[in-house]
Amino acid sequence: METSNQPQNNPKKQQFNSLLKYSGLAMQMGATIALMAWIGYWLDGYFHTSKPFLTLGFLLLGTIASILSLIRQLR
Repeated sequence: METSNQPQNNPKKQQFNSLLKYSGLAMQMGATIALMAWIGYWLDGYFHTSKPFLTLGFLLLGTIASILSLIRQLR
């Protein structure tokens, strides 16, 4: 009986690995957007702005950064 060191082409394992990869990307996107929104919210409080300009700006910046990161990782 021979044992090979080559991985078997198990479709369930490949499907599970893809699921982990894409769910990790989604979690990373959500964390990036949430962190940038929190930074903007904190800066709005620190500078006592009358409207949430920094929150919206950092939220937009986080969204753009996470989309660019997603595009790079999917290539």
